[in-house]
Amino acid sequence: MSARRLVTLVVGGALALSGCAGSSLSPFGDGSLSPAQQSLRGNADTLDAAADELEGCQGSEAIVGALFGATLGALAGAAVGGKDDWAKGAAIGGLGGAALGGGAGYAVGNQNCQYASQQDHLNKRLAEARQEAGEYQQASAAARTVVAQHKATIGRLNEEYRKGQIDAVRYKQELASLNEDIAALRKLIAANDRTVASFRDTADAMAAQGLGTGALDQEEIKLLVQRKALEQQLDGLLSAVASVPASARPPVA
Repeated sequence: MSARRLVTLVVGGALALSGCAGSSLSPFGDGSLSPAQQSLRGNADTLDAAADELEGCQGSEAIVGALFGATLGALAGAAVGGKDDWAKGAAIGGLGGAALGGGAGYAVGNQNCQYASQQDHLNKRLAEARQEAGEYQQASAAARTVVAQHKATIGRLNEEYRKGQIDAVRYKQELASLNEDIAALRKLIAANDRTVASFRDTADAMAAQGLGTGALDQEEIKLLVQRKALEQQLDGLLSAVASVPASARPPVA
């Protein structure tokens, strides 16, 4: 784990603990954030950086190797197939080349990351997957709190606006931090996609080498469950924003 990520995790953990002290959004006009908002945004930054780290080790070498192998295999297959059956030869060669290239790229990544064996690499990736699944579960919990807070705020503001107690300017001021929370949810979903893809690359490469990947597959499922939860929270928040009167509705990125 990088020093940068360790610091982010410590700060994020402190923010998550502070979230127990309060469950309402701070007044948006003063520029402050609720503990849950701080936790959500910290989680988004942490897990986005984590996805970069996971992609930077083994996964990229396997992908590049597969693409290069597929290209060479397709060319060789087309040549062997001849004029009459070049398409079939290219397809077969491409598939074979992708498998060999991916395996070679995986081996390079394995060596670059200084794993003693493929089993050691699998064990390390499994530990990482379990850690990521736990962190996404925490992120989903923060997202639920933040979205519930925004929904409650929008419900209150709709009533006040309907009664003429606030104007459109004040309404928008109250929702000043909305877009950044939406951006944090989208960042988490995108980081989850990259994280799952990285673990899937590892599982496929390991399975091709005859290693069992059932435990890693289970952690991937947990990550996908949390992705679905984040997506549902984002959809719910966007639906709430749609209920804001058009004259008072802030632009949503």
